[in-house]
Order: sequence, then C-alpha cells, then structure tokens
Amino acid sequence: MIGVTNTVVICAALDVEYLAVREHLRGPVTEREERGALYDVGAFGGWTVALAQTGAGGTQAGVELERAIAAFRPRVVLFVGVAGGRKDVSLGDVVVADHVYDYESGKDTADGYLPRIKTAAASMPLVRRAQRLARDSAWQHRIRPAVPDPAPRAVVKPIAAGGKVVAGTASATARFLERHCGDAAAVEMEAHGFLYGAYVNEGVQALVVRGISDLLSGKTGAADEHWQPVASRHAAAFAFELLTVLGALDTEQAEQAYAAARELDLSWDKTVDDVVEIERLYRQAADGGHADAMAMVGLSAEGRLRASVLGQPSGDPSAADVRTALHWYAKSADHGSAFGAFHLGRVHEEHYGDPDEALKWYEKAAAGGHGAARASLAGLRRRLELGLGALAGHAPFERPPLEHDPSEGEPMPTDTEYERWTKAEFGSGPQAFAICLGELEEACGGRYGEWGTLAEDEVVAVLSHFCTLMPTQAHLPAVAFEYYDRIGEGNLRAFAARLRSSGAPAPAECTPVWWRQRAENRVSTVENFYGFKLSVQDYDWTTSLVGDLIEQLTGGGEPDAGLRETILHLRLVARVMTKRRDLATPAGSGQDKAWFSLLLTPEQFAALVRVAANASQVTDAEPGFREFWQRVHHALATANVEQFE
Repeated sequence: MIGVTNTVVICAALDVEYLAVREHLRGPVTEREERGALYDVGAFGGWTVALAQTGAGGTQAGVELERAIAAFRPRVVLFVGVAGGRKDVSLGDVVVADHVYDYESGKDTADGYLPRIKTAAASMPLVRRAQRLARDSAWQHRIRPAVPDPAPRAVVKPIAAGGKVVAGTASATARFLERHCGDAAAVEMEAHGFLYGAYVNEGVQALVVRGISDLLSGKTGAADEHWQPVASRHAAAFAFELLTVLGALDTEQAEQAYAAARELDLSWDKTVDDVVEIERLYRQAADGGHADAMAMVGLSAEGRLRASVLGQPSGDPSAADVRTALHWYAKSADHGSAFGAFHLGRVHEEHYGDPDEALKWYEKAAAGGHGAARASLAGLRRRLELGLGALAGHAPFERPPLEHDPSEGEPMPTDTEYERWTKAEFGSGPQAFAICLGELEEACGGRYGEWGTLAEDEVVAVLSHFCTLMPTQAHLPAVAFEYYDRIGEGNLRAFAARLRSSGAPAPAECTPVWWRQRAENRVSTVENFYGFKLSVQDYDWTTSLVGDLIEQLTGGGEPDAGLRETILHLRLVARVMTKRRDLATPAGSGQDKAWFSLLLTPEQFAALVRVAANASQVTDAEPGFREFWQRVHHALATANVEQFE
C-alpha cells in the first residue's frame, strides 16, 4: 500500500530564486513538460516537489500557477523569491505574507485616481505554522552554505504587490504605499496574482515566502547582485523547513485518520452514521496526502464506497460525480497508488469509453502489483484485438440476478426435466443459475473479457439459453467451454442479439460433444482430485506441449466427433493445469519436485494419461523426449485419486 505522499508546487520568478530552491531537491531531479511548460520534479522528505519558473509579474504568476496545479494537483503551492524591504526588516530577513495588497487596483476618474486596494489572503493553516516557525531560529540550519552572522530573522507580515519596481522612498509609489499599505513589510510584483490563482482552485493551500534583497532606500545594482542570491537562499531555507514541519504533522494525522477509517470500514455492524464517519475520515486522510485515501474519496464520489459498506447496489453516478471521482483517482495515481491508478483506468474505460487512457493506467496499476488491474489490462487488450472496444455502457453488474428463473419465457425441455436437473445437480433453480453463471462467465473471458461487454439483459438471455443444456456439475466447465468455443470469440454480443430476436439455436448445434455424451449415456457425475508429483520444469513443459498438441489437432480441418471430444478434454486439462500451477507447493528451482493437484472428470484425466502414454512410446523421438514423457506418464498413472464432494 502506498502511504502518505504530498505534492507541492514551488514557483519562482527569477533564475537566482529558481536555483536556490532547486538546491534543496533530493534524489534524481527529472524534467517534465506539460502543455508547453517545463518543470523540474524532485523529492524532499515525504514531498514530491514540482518547481516552476513563472517570470516577472502577477498575471504571469497566476497563469503559470494554474497550469502547474492542473498538471500536478498539489495540496500546497509556495512562491519563493526576493522582495524589497519597506518597513522593520533588514537585508537577508525573510517575510512570509499573511496577506497581500494589490496596490495598483483602483479607478481613474476626472477628479483623480481613486485607489481600491484589493487584498488576497494566504492559507491560514500555513500562516499559523509559519508564525510558529518564525518565532525561533530552527529554520536557519537549512541556509546554504552556512548561517551568516548576524543571522536573518523571519516575520509574518503583509506584502504589497504591483507592476512597478519601487526604487526609492521618495518615489510617488513609495509615498502611495505609505498612505494606503502602511503595514506592508515588503514590496514585490507576483504575490497577488499567485494567491488569486491558488484561491480559485479548491483544496489548494498557498503561501508566499520572500527574502529581502534590497531596501527602498539605497537600492543599487551592485547590492542586488550580492543580496539577491543570499535572500533567495534564506527564503528557500524557510520554505523547506516549513515543508518538513507540515510533512511530519500531516503524515501522522493522515495515517491515523486512514487507520481509523479502515478499522471502522471492516467492522461488521456498521450503521449509516458509521458510513458518514468513514467518508469523513478518508477525506481527512486524503487532505493530509494519503494516496490510497484519495482513491477512497473517489469511490465515495461515485457512490461505490457507501454501497460497498452497506451492501447495496451503487447505482449510476451523475456526470458531476464521475468528474469528482476522476479528480481524486488521478490525484491518488499521481501520488503513486496502484489502487488509484486502477480506478482511474476503470473510469476512463467504463464511463468515457477511452481505451488508450484505460490501458495506460491499467498498465501502471498492474506494474504496482494490483491484481484486478492485471485482469482488466488483459481483458481490454483482448477485446481490442477482437474489435470489441472498451466496456463503456456495458459495465458488468456486480451481483447475479438470482431471483430470475431461467425457465420463465425460455424454451426449456419441460418443467419436470428442468426441476429434476436443478434439484439433482444444484439443489434449486437459483443455485443452478448462480453456479452456471460463474462457469459461463469464466469460459467467456471473465468480467474483464468479452463477457464484460454484455448488458444485464444480454447476460440473462445467454445464461438462460445455456441452462437449457442442463449440464451436470462435473461436466459444467467443459460444457461452458464448448458453448463459448462454438459461439466463437468476438461473437458473444451478436449471439445474445440472436437469442433475443430470432430465437435459440438447437442444443446439439451449440455443444455437439456434450449432446453426444448425453445421447450415448456417457455423462460423468463425479469429479476427482488427481494428485501427483513432478518437477516444476516437467509440469510446465507438459502444459506447454499439451497446448502445442491442441494446435496440431485443430489445424487439419473440421475434426470428427471423437477427435472433437478429445480436443475438448485436452483444452479443459490445459486450462486447469495453468490455473493450478500457482497453487503448487513452492519449489526452489525448476528441477525441484512439487505436488500438483488437478480437479478433472475421469474422462478428462484419462485423455491426459493417453497423451503421455502415446508420447512415451514414440520410437523415432529423441531419447530425452521419450524419457520426459515416461516420467510424466509414471507420475500420472500413479496419481492419488480423491473424489470431489
């Protein structure tokens, strides 16, 4: 599980400011391009840091911040750089803005200029943390290359921002500031546009940190050349110490909130009030930077979290809810959560029908070890190969409609035959419907394969028709496999449409092998576990060679009835062998032996034994080939047999 990670965007206007911030990034720093803008992206503590250079001016700062927020979805944005000192500050001091005056806003009338000073406030949680940090000198240890003597101070005070460079106390702008922004400790150009850009993005906290590089009196080019790098380093030192404090606090709080939500989520006797508290705790953890919690907030927006907790259908979310969920899934994925990446891919596939985006995020989630993402990725790739596209509009329903009786409105043999079949094999009609659904879904590619493209009424139509075949439980996997094989990969939806319009094909047409077995009274009523010991390498070779044999047997035209039955047996054997491979006792190497157990009908296992027996007696084969098959045949012939109850 991915824990707490935070993203911060730090903006700087000048090269000297940008470089001072970049010195604090750790690990590899990568360049990232988004919509024509370039960013340096690195790490600091538990933070992912995206560094943006805005250029001079408030408008430009606001525009670049908007682009950076869209690209990185940060929780915190900082502007770090230099400013001119106005009042009660010295060169090298740091001023953190609790609010910023836009001193150039006003109205020009015939009677003169009427100032209308606008104010933008920094985020109060960051201001309070900065005030605490400014009260002592702990932040100074981050100053590079060393803390100067005398050491700089940090203060939290207002800043004035406008489009002019104020170069002296006697200037008209300086006198204006004294009259209308008298408590401003510093003056600069970008802060108001920056804070406004943050303000219009919900959930983003913003703060401006400035180092004093010149004073309004005595401003010279030589002084700027010396003090701008110094002031930039001091501002950067304060900003990164602030991130350290924020990260430590948020990590602990977010982990606690997430753990509390999970504990309540996993309890058995939840109420509606508990669900409200679970959603609140996940949101608190997400706001603290917890990546998996962000994905849980996305599930909440879709209605899936509440439905899962209460055991109810989730229904269809509104377009606005989907957009909200998409935002949180994207944020979760950007913070490294495979869980978030999976749901981001799912939304792109199911709600927007965008297979390219879905593939991208499924791949990322699968690489992060998310099992459902691997299944979704394989299913979508296969559907694209078949020309079936994404699951948009055909999302698989979450629970089988057990209340539906397939005998209603469907051409069944007779009620008596159907009832006898369901009671003998499954105990009841709904139970038969549910078990057949599971096997048929798996045979048709699973919920992430071609089966997932069916709408619910199409599922019911196909499943109801399948139940007319009345397979025994022992034969059910083989009948489902043959049924889908005869339909043909890529034709399932067309087959469902045929069932609903022109009627059902004859059972013998859909499953000729099964129908022949029934007609000849060769129906198995048992399945056995066949346990045997082989080296892992021999087992894998056997699985592979059985697959090769199936290809050879199916490559020579339409097989006769007997060969068709053998091929079906071997296909089921190959599928079971592949599935059981991962359940074998772990082995240290391919030569180590392990126990393997296959659940098959006697006829299916006998087909595998015949393959091994015949191959072990091929006289013109290489000795190693015969020896291999002799080992396999011996293991199969002496297998332990236990009936499956």
